[in-house]
Amino acid sequence: MYEIKLIRSVLEEGAPVKVTTAKDVVDYVEKHCMPKEEQWREQAWVLTLDKGNNINGYFLLSIGGTSSTVFDKKIVAKVAVDMVADGVILVHNHPSGNSKPSTADINQTKDVRNGLKCLDIELIDHIIIADDEYFSFAEEEVTKR
Repeated sequence: MYEIKLIRSVLEEGAPVKVTTAKDVVDYVEKHCMPKEEQWREQAWVLTLDKGNNINGYFLLSIGGTSSTVFDKKIVAKVAVDMVADGVILVHNHPSGNSKPSTADINQTKDVRNGLKCLDIELIDHIIIADDEYFSFAEEEVTKR
């Protein structure tokens, strides 16, 4: 809880960071959350956004091994509610260099999307970063099918 409040207060002091594309999110995450040199094992992050798609907080959800990490939808929901978020973007990395989502990635994304719906919070995107490429669920419309 303390970390979430601290990050929110720091973000409020500067200019809002608006994201309009998946590339904007990747750039932000690699600068503020997950530098390339720390991408040797999987990490999952939650970015919270207001109605204007401005990032108002971020939270490290989990750090895993070299081939998996955990997306706990209860924690995602708690972070979103604590931040009074209108939207959420999930971001995680694949140290393998392959940005293609696994079946588990797809299923977890659907579960998080469905869980947030009842709280009137939109899962805007889930982005997988791998080396110098990324995969955006929103751009590829993966979980909408």
